[in-house]
Amino acid sequence: MTSDCPACYDWVQQQVRVVRQQLLTLNEIISYVITRPPHEINDTDYIDQLMAVNDTVQQLWQDASVHGNICQF
Repeated sequence: MTSDCPACYDWVQQQVRVVRQQLLTLNEIISYVITRPPHEINDTDYIDQLMAVNDTVQQLWQDASVHGNICQF
């Protein structure tokens, strides 16, 4: 249990904050695309937004893979 190790618990809490911020960013990007009328989003803008979503998802996946079951302390 991580609460038995203050250093591990603090590290886990920090990772939770990072992932929450990444999820907020992802939500903002998706909301931006969803709320725009189709005529306001050109192909380049759509592709840029799609790539930003993909980058955020990839980063979340990497973070989860690296930190999923490992305590660095």
